[in-house]
Amino acid sequence: MTLHYGVEGITRARKEGKYPGRKPKLTDEMQIELKRRYDAGENRSELARQFEVDRVTVHRYCKQS
Repeated sequence: MTLHYGVEGITRARKEGKYPGRKPKLTDEMQIELKRRYDAGENRSELARQFEVDRVTVHRYCKQS
């Protein structure tokens, strides 16, 4: 019963913009640049170092679009 009210409260808070979650590591411009360079064939590990994120993050951003 308590869990239900907790989830309900979080859902309501998110709708009101009071529970935003974690901010994205890369800006929209950085994501576009990352995707462009990834599609051009640049090494995923090197991109991760340059953008200061993990390789998995590079892969996740590039597979979104």
